[in-house]
Amino acid sequence: MKEFLRFWPGWIVLAAMLAMLWWTWPAAAQQQPQCAPTRDLERILRDRYQEFPWWIGLAGDGSALVLASRADGATWTMYVRRPDGQMACVIATGQDGRKLPDRQGKGA
Repeated sequence: MKEFLRFWPGWIVLAAMLAMLWWTWPAAAQQQPQCAPTRDLERILRDRYQEFPWWIGLAGDGSALVLASRADGATWTMYVRRPDGQMACVIATGQDGRKLPDRQGKGA
């Protein structure tokens, strides 16, 4: 076996690929949306984080993109509510949200 490893340079590439997979696996798992019944999710956001929905956008398929935030913007959560309204999936969370100045009519 030692002779095989010594003469096969591909083992270095294989070891590097396995190491990369090992280190990136938790990050990929964390990016999966967390889903729950809409009522439960909104109750958790309200009671635990003091976040309330303040913006909603409807998609062509009937789902809704919702942005919930604390009044002071300290934390925010973006989630998608399914077309039937029964389930919602968190797609992003963050801190230090700020309202942008109104630029209506002033260009992008």
